Formats: sequence, C-alpha cells, structure tokens
Amino acid sequence: MDEMPHVEPYKKFDRALFVPAKLKFPQRPTYIFCGSKAVEYQGYTPSTLKHIAADPSFPVFIELKKHRAKCFTCGHCFQAEDADLAPKYAPKTNQVTQKIISELLTLTTMKDIANHNNVSPSTVVNVLNESVTLSSFTLYDSLPEHLCFDEVRTNDNQLSFICIDAVKHTLVALLPGKSSYDIGKFFNGFSLAQRARVKTVTTDLNAYYSSVAERLFPNTEIIIDCFHIIKMINRAFNHERVKKMKLFTKPSVKYNLFKCHWRLFLLDPAKLDNEHPRYRKQLKCSMTDAQIVSEALELSEELLLSHNVIHKLHRAIICNDVLTLARCLRAFKHSFKQVSVQKAQWTKKHGGAYPKNIKNIDNNHLIQTLNTLTTDKNLAHVLNATNPKFAKYSNGPIEGINRKIKLLRRLSFGMPNFTNMKKRIILWLNFKPKKKNSKKIALIS
Repeated sequence: MDEMPHVEPYKKFDRALFVPAKLKFPQRPTYIFCGSKAVEYQGYTPSTLKHIAADPSFPVFIELKKHRAKCFTCGHCFQAEDADLAPKYAPKTNQVTQKIISELLTLTTMKDIANHNNVSPSTVVNVLNESVTLSSFTLYDSLPEHLCFDEVRTNDNQLSFICIDAVKHTLVALLPGKSSYDIGKFFNGFSLAQRARVKTVTTDLNAYYSSVAERLFPNTEIIIDCFHIIKMINRAFNHERVKKMKLFTKPSVKYNLFKCHWRLFLLDPAKLDNEHPRYRKQLKCSMTDAQIVSEALELSEELLLSHNVIHKLHRAIICNDVLTLARCLRAFKHSFKQVSVQKAQWTKKHGGAYPKNIKNIDNNHLIQTLNTLTTDKNLAHVLNATNPKFAKYSNGPIEGINRKIKLLRRLSFGMPNFTNMKKRIILWLNFKPKKKNSKKIALIS
C-alpha cells in the first residue's frame, strides 16, 4: 500500500505536511560516464525537498525516494534525477527558487523573503548569486550610444556613481564610489573606438560629470537635464520671494500674499484662473489666482522682473525653443559683464564698498543662478537641453531607479553589502517575464 501524506511536528514547527513521492527511471538507464546498460536496481535513496507553502507556519516537504542503480561495468552507483523538479543535491524544489526570485523583484528585505519561504537568509543570497552573475552584465564589448550619469546613496550612506542606457534604461555601471578615478577605471576598460561611439551624456548641473564625460568620450554631446535647470531657477526665485516676504510683518496680508500662495508664482501666468474668485482665509477677501500674483508683484518691481525672466525661460525650455533660450541667456550674460566692468571701475576709484544697486546684484540668487548657467563651460550644455534633436533624452529614468534604490535601503534599514544590492538592482532592471506560448498545436488524426 502506498504511503499517504501526513502531518507531524518538524524541528521548530508544531506541524508540517509531508508528501511521499517516488522518482523512478522511465526505462532501462544507461550510465553516462561509461555508457553501459548493464545495471542493477538497488532500491531507493531517500531525500527531503522543501516545497512552496501557502502558510509559512505550516511548511510542506516532499519525501522523495529516488530510484538507485549500480553499473556492473565500472561499479559506480547512480540515482534518478529530474531537473524540472529540483537540481541535483538541492534541498528545495524549483518552485521555491522561482518564488524567491519573484520576491527579490519586489521591495522586500532578504530576511522577510527567507521567513516567507522557510529558508535561511544565506539561501536567499545563494539564489540571488545564481540568478545574477556580475560578469555577464559587464559590457566590455560595447557601450550604448546614449548614457545618463547620476549619483545615489547606497551602503554606509556613501554616494555611488550610477550610469544607465538612456534609450533602453538598462544598467551600465553602478560603482561603489563617484571619484573620477573610479569612473575612469571603469570606462577605460572599453576601447577608444567603443568610447568614441557614445553620442550623448545626460547629467545634472554637476560640472564634475561634464568634465569627466568630455575627457572619456571624445565625440559626445553633454546635455543638462531640463528638470534640473527649471528646479535651479525655481529655487533661486523662491529665495528672492522669501527675502521680499520677510520685509513685512508676519501676520499682515502682504506677508501672507508671499507666504501662503507661493505655488501660484511658479505657474504659467497664462494658466492662472482669472474668472472665479474664491474666499481666501489668509487674505480675508475673495480673489482669483491671477489677482493674488499681480498684487504681490506690484509690491516689488525687482520680483516682478524676476517673475518675467523665469517664465520666459520656462516657456523656452518646455517648448524646446533653443533660439529664445540662447537669446535670453546671452543677453543676460552681456548685461552681467557690464555690471562686472562697473564693479571693477568702482573698486579702482573707491575701494571695496559698492553702492546699493551693485550690492543688490551680488545678493540676488536668481542672478547668481543665471550666471552659473551662462558660463562658457555650461552654456552649450544648457542649450543642448532644448535642442529638438536631444529632446527625448533626460535623466527621468535614472531618477526613477534612484528612488527605487532609496526605498530599498529604507525598508531594509540599510544594506551593508554593496554587491548584493547591486545584484538586486541588476535583477530588477534586466528581468523580463517569459511570454506565454500562444502557438496552437495542430491535432493530426
């Protein structure tokens, strides 16, 4: 009589389900080493395989008996194996391995994955190492034509360099550090001909990456991401808005105009509501969005000019109008040079004490930001951001990957092993679910 499944205590579990099974040779076996069919059956070899379970507190085990045989020619013994069920000498079935891989693709810690599948954390790490081989993802034969550069905090709260393909969004490099030596050592592993194939490198306003990219890739165009340009301009404008706000007493209506409705200043003036007034509790009256912005800007002519400048730049960047952007930035650069000449002349005559109008220019954050964007080193890279030829390249995909890495670090309370983190990221980015076979089988009578 065949054995039936039974439940009994097992190690730390109060109960566990044991399912008996036998694995037999389908026909007379041939020993693979000597090729002899002169074999003798010698019973079964018992083994216990861990199987997937719906409830982690109620594990399932397969009590597998493998058919055993002995070769008369060479005297060696061997047993039946089924690679679809489990690899040789494996303590778990393939279903458990696939479940661990599927959970590694989610934002779950390795310890939680081990608890869900009744395995040790070391087993989860082994499955990760078997699934991802770092050497197979090292692209020493080719480089993508379009790259994205950025940095992200990984283990020990250190900044690491990350690079992806700007078109396919696959990982190219994730280095423990972000120094020019680490970046140069990685990319110098490629031939000069391969590095010369790189056409564009998209990065943020970090001048460090621009200089490294120009040195490593001789034919590349540096693109400053539009998001970072707009973010930098908005931050400078907000700084000036706060300076004007602090000139008024705190509970006053004028103070609240700048304080409570700061988002309206960053919206396109053409999209502000000018027809539907609403009661504003902080202003103690009913006003439209457009009225709030216009009344606030009437209090400061300097802020009004800054408001017009940033929205002119916004429209040029959003509409990919490279000519308008170039005209605005070069006009500002020319005027800033004239101010620099005035400062030099004043210093020569009167010393270092500047008049009030020149002091205001030095302390204006928006002017300082625009001066950064219009330097000889950055101007061409900023104009590339609005070039229609490069409009489809941005740092958006790499920022999404960085967010996922940060979320994994937070949920894991930090990941001390950089290699394991890198392998999980590679698994996320390069995993493609298998498509179901849609081919129909023709029945032949």
